[in-house]
Amino acid sequence: SVVLGLVLVLAVAGWFTLRIRSAPQWPKYKLHLVDRQGFSLSGYRGGIYVLLDPFTSFRNVPSYQGEYYSTDEHGYRRSLRAEKKAPLAIVLGSSAAFGWGIEDDYATFTGQLNEINTQFKFFNAAVSSWHSAQELSEMVHYADELRPKLYISVNGFNDLFFRDSQGAEFNRAMVIDVEKRYNDDLS
Repeated sequence: SVVLGLVLVLAVAGWFTLRIRSAPQWPKYKLHLVDRQGFSLSGYRGGIYVLLDPFTSFRNVPSYQGEYYSTDEHGYRRSLRAEKKAPLAIVLGSSAAFGWGIEDDYATFTGQLNEINTQFKFFNAAVSSWHSAQELSEMVHYADELRPKLYISVNGFNDLFFRDSQGAEFNRAMVIDVEKRYNDDLS
């Protein structure tokens, strides 16, 4: 069972690596901070819409339907074509788990797991630029409410290669930009 799981993870990682090589250009996959009404809060104008959040710093906008991806009412990237009767498994992670560069929600590895695995239904709770602390916050403050039977954490790059994670760097840049705009409006 553990060996089968490891083989599955390695197969998915290999498949994702092949898919990402033909990924679309960067700008549509940069983060874009918006408020709950969809208005920009920053000069960053990427194609992935995120909200400020008190627990995770930022998370995907819920019920978003964009040109390159869509999210459900929880802000999780769509990956389940049809409802299936199975225990819930939630995938946490960053850009790789989110499906960075993959424009078909169901072609992400979470979508593929839903196609080939009948034991669980998989929800994709990943957010581009996240690190493991943000994943843990998502799990504790939001995902646990759905009562999943399994969590899968797909991460490493942001935690291993950035002393100060991209997520924190992005968040700091957003806060500085929002403060500047606010102060300019008061002047």
